[in-house]
Amino acid sequence: MDVVGDHQLFDRDLAFDVDMLGLDNDGNGFRDYPADPNCGPPTTTTTTTSTTTTTLPVACLPAPVGGCIAGGKGLLFLNEKTAGKEKLKVKLTKLQSLVLPMQFGNPATGTTNYAICVYDGANALVGSYTVSRGGDTCDGKPCWSLKSGKGYKYSDKLTTADGIKTMTLFGGDPGKGKVIILGKNNSSAPTMPTGVAAALLNQTSATVQLLSNDAACFGMSLPNVKKADGEIFKALGP
Repeated sequence: MDVVGDHQLFDRDLAFDVDMLGLDNDGNGFRDYPADPNCGPPTTTTTTTSTTTTTLPVACLPAPVGGCIAGGKGLLFLNEKTAGKEKLKVKLTKLQSLVLPMQFGNPATGTTNYAICVYDGANALVGSYTVSRGGDTCDGKPCWSLKSGKGYKYSDKLTTADGIKTMTLFGGDPGKGKVIILGKNNSSAPTMPTGVAAALLNQTSATVQLLSNDAACFGMSLPNVKKADGEIFKALGP
């Protein structure tokens, strides 16, 4: 405290507060907010921490994954007879267990990606098709849509993701769910991997699976081979 004439100045010329009672910088006898009406309220600082979501990659493994949800019936059809016009069809119908929509992940607004994996009779990987389009748009529209609360539907007329045109992923009670995948090559802008039918030449069985980065897997062995001439492969199951 300083004395000037008959007046006392409380801490006016101090660089710090020595009495732990707060500063009275204007000399009105009051210290700090809210006692001193000339002092404003203290300010607070809010720190925002950003969160980055990482989409895990999905890829076919060298051998089939165990424990996948199997279909009561299955089909794998490959037609690679004409270059630039190759076709793919995968059907896993009458899924044998109860399948909830969440078991397909969330490709509509989430980051679920898929891989269609084809294995020969010795369980060696011979072909894969990747659809990494979770939350993406296809031809100006959402690639994925939620259907009737049962699952998801994928549609891409341009077949930009490894030639895959449509995917239907529906759940339901045992025997009601299904996975249907259709693909084709575009001669003007081919994206579908080829040589899979050739790799299945003279095979007596095959396995097809649908894997994802954050959901269940689906697949089955197809022991009933109808054609395997190196250009067309067709197998059914069981």
